[in-house]
Amino acid sequence: MNLGQDAISQLISALPRNFDFYDLGNVELSPTPETGGTETAETPEFSKLLEDHHAIAFSFRGELKALMVVTFDKGLDLSTYSELGNILASRLAMRLYDDSGVDVLLSPPQTLSATQIEILPRLGSLIAQRTYRHFDRGQIVTINTFLLANAASTEEHGNA
Repeated sequence: MNLGQDAISQLISALPRNFDFYDLGNVELSPTPETGGTETAETPEFSKLLEDHHAIAFSFRGELKALMVVTFDKGLDLSTYSELGNILASRLAMRLYDDSGVDVLLSPPQTLSATQIEILPRLGSLIAQRTYRHFDRGQIVTINTFLLANAASTEEHGNA
């Protein structure tokens, strides 16, 4: 399904607002000053995401095609924050089904290479960017999340 405005709205509204991250604290969606966390983002330069960040992708297939990319500082544990991204993607998929009846399959997390980051703008249109904050024992970790509509998977374009 090509994403129309209704499907895009469903996808964006399905992003979780907050959740417990096992025994590692909690995660909350950061509101944006302009619109309370619901604006559509301008297309960023994805190639700059890898300078100091890991980028993990999750493909959604089924009744809609989309890609979610989660980025976080390279100094953080890749396994831990890949799992945080997996929880975000899983909750988004479950909420899409629960709220809208949209059934999607979710890919396992895929760590993106510099080459894959460079081709992201060709894989789909950026429809939203959100920032999450992970609160754990007095520390706050920022997690950036990007949703791309009608996205081909990064696997379809090589695992460079």
